[in-house]
Amino acid sequence: AWSGPRAFRVQSKRLEDELGRVASFVLTPHDEGSLPEFLPGQYVPLTLQRPGDPRPLRRCYSLSDAPGRGHLRITVKRIDEGRGSGFLHERIQEGDLLDVGPPAGEFHLEPESSAPVVMIAGGVGVTPFLSMLESLSERQPDRSAWLFYGVQQGAGLIQRARLEELARGARQVHFCYSRAGESEQALAASASGNVAHHCRRIDVEWLLAQLPAHLAEQGEFYTCGPDALMDEVREELLRRGVAPERFHQEAFGGKPRSQHSRVIASPTCQVELRRSGRTLTWTGEHPDLLSFLDAEGIESVQAGCWRGNCHSCKTALLQGEVGWTGDDVREPERGAVLPCVCVPRGDVVLDA
Repeated sequence: AWSGPRAFRVQSKRLEDELGRVASFVLTPHDEGSLPEFLPGQYVPLTLQRPGDPRPLRRCYSLSDAPGRGHLRITVKRIDEGRGSGFLHERIQEGDLLDVGPPAGEFHLEPESSAPVVMIAGGVGVTPFLSMLESLSERQPDRSAWLFYGVQQGAGLIQRARLEELARGARQVHFCYSRAGESEQALAASASGNVAHHCRRIDVEWLLAQLPAHLAEQGEFYTCGPDALMDEVREELLRRGVAPERFHQEAFGGKPRSQHSRVIASPTCQVELRRSGRTLTWTGEHPDLLSFLDAEGIESVQAGCWRGNCHSCKTALLQGEVGWTGDDVREPERGAVLPCVCVPRGDVVLDA
């Protein structure tokens, strides 16, 4: 893989849902060089320079196509007041160049495994599962897989037609509508084969009832979507016997979580930023260090996911100690911290 931003040309851009809020961007290397293999479910970081902004934005987007096809594809939902998604939807057109970092992330299929796969998606959280299903169809067609995909109504489905095509053989797709109307009820009544439509929200008890009994012990479970969905799914699956190492989740949202499972910050301490030459006073008013630095106008640390997944905000800790704000943080190497998911436990010095 390459290191740092690499120029990619937008080969194509197209809408993927009936509401016109989700677009896919197919990207090819501007230098016409080769692309490394990535793992289905991984993401790429984009560096976006909006006109008039003093510094670029860094955003992370899941890859939504199978590896080995000579291009990368991201599928992006336009978020109200979202600076990154708004820029991509409004300003970026076919032929434009984007700065793209190498694929990364621990949320992915294990290509050497043959274990059954259960994917649970909420809204735009389906994007990494598009990559997984494309890859399974092409490289492991006999590997059993189920996708449970929740949206409010059918018009919000992303790549519905392609998902229905992929639901063949060992693969099943279940569309779930939490605010079903007449059109969704008609779909539910006419469903057949490996595609099913349900006028209900996803819950774990119902989901497990759709699966063979051995899946709780043998399957690999993946979930991506809103925090509330993932928290509920994780708690219930673990309670029902799914081993923690067989549960995988990927968060999205671009902003910090409002609550954390543990609060271990020092009430008042000093945060020294060595490269910036500033020393700030932490008072415990912010949920994490990154929110604190952002509020203070510090530009040397920037995040993509605000969940500890992308490691875009990784910063060297020169002195002091931090505490993690969640129990499932994928910690970086020794001597580094992720400001978006940590708080100071006394005075700290950061290389920022």
